Amino acid sequence: MTMLMDTSALEAFAADEESGPFRLLTLLRYTEQARYPTTSDLSGLSGEDAYQRYFEQLRPLIEAAEGVVEQFDPISGVVLGDLGKPFDALSIVRYPSRSALMAMLGSFAYTNIAIHRVASLDDSVVLVIPGSQAPA
Repeated sequence: MTMLMDTSALEAFAADEESGPFRLLTLLRYTEQARYPTTSDLSGLSGEDAYQRYFEQLRPLIEAAEGVVEQFDPISGVVLGDLGKPFDALSIVRYPSRSALMAMLGSFAYTNIAIHRVASLDDSVVLVIPGSQAPA
């Protein structure tokens, strides 16, 4: 089961003095059925559908933070390595700075959509790729 955020890792990320643009690469493993309360109108959604709901609402927040969604696609297979249970999808988002990402994550608007992320995922891995510039 995925957690909303690993607060110690997030605090270390925010405290890092590296500035400038970077990318986040996120690997996603959806739940078969989203974990909303049974009383919710959304209780019948698949994990993938719940994540789509989250990402549709996240995209404007990313753009408001001057971020750019570079890729959001399903993963069709693994060529090399053993990931255990395969991941279903990945996203790559470029942000102008750590402070831009942290402000977005701390916003009321983000807090309101985070339930969809938690409900949708069995697991996720978020990797920081430093020094990323706009593609040539």
